[in-house]
Amino acid sequence: MKRCVRLPDAYRWGEVYALEATCDPAVGRRLPEAAAHANALMEHASKAGMHEIVCRAHGHRAELGDATNAAAARMLATEIDNPVLQVAKAER
Repeated sequence: MKRCVRLPDAYRWGEVYALEATCDPAVGRRLPEAAAHANALMEHASKAGMHEIVCRAHGHRAELGDATNAAAARMLATEIDNPVLQVAKAER
């Protein structure tokens, strides 16, 4: 993952997608490091301006029990044209 950071900002997505790949199973299994993965995903996606991933990071935090993040995920999902996010929004 560190190799992605050395490349120009256009390649920042690789780091963010790798973070999400670690976040998904950690949150799903409620591993002790799940919150740290979700926080890192939020931080990196926010800095990169990746709104859809920010929305998903809020969703991960919501799955860990934070109602504020659930509301933020629902609000952001309305602004993003992705049917997967719309389904997730309806389920929350």
